[in-house]
This record gives sequence, structure tokens and C-alpha cells, in this order.
Amino acid sequence: MQRGEFSTTQRGKKILNYLGYFYNKNKLYKNGDTTLILWECERRREMRCSVYVTTDEEGSVVKRPTSLHIHDEPGPARAAMMNVRHNLLEECQRRPEASPAALLNGFVTPDVATQLPSERSLKRAIQRKRKHTMPVDPITASNIVVADPWRVTLDGQAWYLGDVRLNEDSGYIFTTENNLSKLQVRAHKLIVLL
Repeated sequence: MQRGEFSTTQRGKKILNYLGYFYNKNKLYKNGDTTLILWECERRREMRCSVYVTTDEEGSVVKRPTSLHIHDEPGPARAAMMNVRHNLLEECQRRPEASPAALLNGFVTPDVATQLPSERSLKRAIQRKRKHTMPVDPITASNIVVADPWRVTLDGQAWYLGDVRLNEDSGYIFTTENNLSKLQVRAHKLIVLL
């Protein structure tokens, strides 16, 4: 049984790459206990290409293409470009500290650079992807909640030590225990000098 490869579009939609052509998901349906996916050629609306493929959820082809495509094959460069873009967006979520430029330098190679969208467009895609993982901006100080992933440094040290309230004012302590001990030593030396 042949398999197709899944890729992701610029808007995060899953598409199927099978025998060099790309297919958009048309619908899901059941065949006994198995869920099947009907895929239509990505150029169906633009070129009226009416080729369909049916796969299971893992991408194994159950029904081969229904006819021949009426357009040229997009080519391996497009598949490589889509994989680079997909991997870039996955990595930007895994490494939120990395700048978009650093991520682009790590993933974009000369052979796919001409196939990719503009640098500006890729940076916006990275920012959109990260927006879903970032905490919501608080409206007031009482709305501030520091979630677990944001309580530690990249090397796993505790970073958020808590909040301090004095009357109606509040503050938040972001530092490591090591930095606090250094601050304590410096403060002690300053008092001795005075």
C-alpha cells in the first residue's frame, strides 16, 4: 500500500503530497471502523482539475487517483519548500527564545530559498505561530498569571520567585537564586563601605 506525505500550508492547513501532486482535504467519512479522507487536487478550483485520492488517517492510499491531472506536476522543489516551512514553524514553537532571523538562517538553504515566500512573510508566520503559545496580555496587575513554562530559565532554573504586595501596589520578582545570592553579597559589601 502506497503512502502520501502530509505537509502544511501557509495557513496551517494539512495537505497531502502524493506522487508529486498536492491535495486538499475534501471530507472525512467512515468505512466500517476505519475513517477515510477524500482529498481533491489543490488546483481543482483554479484549473478545474477533478482528481481525487482517498487515504486513511495515516496517509496510506486506499483509492488511487481517479483520473489524470490536467496540469503539470508542481515538482520536488515545492515539496521541499513546504517541508522547510513546516519544520521552521514547528521549531519556532519549540524554541521561543530564538529570533525569527536566527530560525530562518538555520532552515533556509539556497536550493529552497527561491521557492519560499519572502523573508518578511516567513517572519510574520513565525510570529503568528508563536502568538498561540504566548500568555495573554493582562489588563490589570491582578490578572497577571505566570504559567509553568514561563517560571524557569532555558536551563531549568527557577526564574519567577513570586509577587510582592505592599498596600495596593504589587511587584513581581524575576531572578534566579544564584543572582539573589550575588545581590546579597554586593549589598553587604556596600553597607560595610558606608
